[in-house]
Amino acid sequence: MTSIVKLNGEVVADGKLAAFVGGNLQGLTAPMDGPPFGPYAHKPQFALMTYGNAGADGQAITYNLCVGGKIYTDVTVSDTDAESFGTDKTLGSAVAPVMLEFTSGGAPDCGWSIQPPEWENSMTMTSIVALDDQIVSHGAKLAAFIGGEIHGVTGSMDGPPFGPFAHIPQFALMTYGNAGDAGQAVTYELCVGGKSYTTVVISDPGADSYRADKALGSAVAPVTLRFSSAPPPPVTDADPSCASYVEAGFTCPFMGPYACHGCAATCGCTATKAWTTAKAWAKAH
Repeated sequence: MTSIVKLNGEVVADGKLAAFVGGNLQGLTAPMDGPPFGPYAHKPQFALMTYGNAGADGQAITYNLCVGGKIYTDVTVSDTDAESFGTDKTLGSAVAPVMLEFTSGGAPDCGWSIQPPEWENSMTMTSIVALDDQIVSHGAKLAAFIGGEIHGVTGSMDGPPFGPFAHIPQFALMTYGNAGDAGQAVTYELCVGGKSYTTVVISDPGADSYRADKALGSAVAPVTLRFSSAPPPPVTDADPSCASYVEAGFTCPFMGPYACHGCAATCGCTATKAWTTAKAWAKAH
């Protein structure tokens, strides 16, 4: 890819431009002088070669800019073809370069970070994420929490180049834990534009609890997480039986914003809160 890089509207003449595929550094370059002719005469350009194997075709590429020891990740790319890897793909030229416009604000990530070595094992989940029925793509973060502590966080990647979910962004989330976390509830949060969302309906109830080596979803059959910006429904006293609750399609106890709503002790809950509004809200979303 031949490109001109800008930071806060100014052409970048030094530093490094890097390409990442699946979180791995697969390309790195410094600027060179542009051609002595044409609309971009003598403007610094970055000729970036991104490497990959056959299995990388179709995977998302993200770009980082390093200037003065500081890394910038918030970028707008003029050519959408630059957002995924393709063998022998050639993007831009000296007289018609791709434009990468970085800003110093950085991509808001809600301050989430993890240290995988702190845990003994992990479980994985491949998912498609929606917010208010719109597919969430690049720039967002999906996080997993156990006992209120973050145990996993990831960004999106491009979906496979085939099948019913071809090129639809997916989140490959690895949730870490220890032996004592087995069976513990897992909750999920979505961060978009620095704002987090917690109200979610999940297609696979297996995602609601932690178990080492559990593998949920796949690239061709992902779990769906449907977040909503709407607040959860009010909680009121109601019928403590579980029959209608299970009828709603949930496995009792249902983890997340409606944990134990309508579940009697026989279902593993001690609370006898309303499930009716939760059921109606979940079906509506």
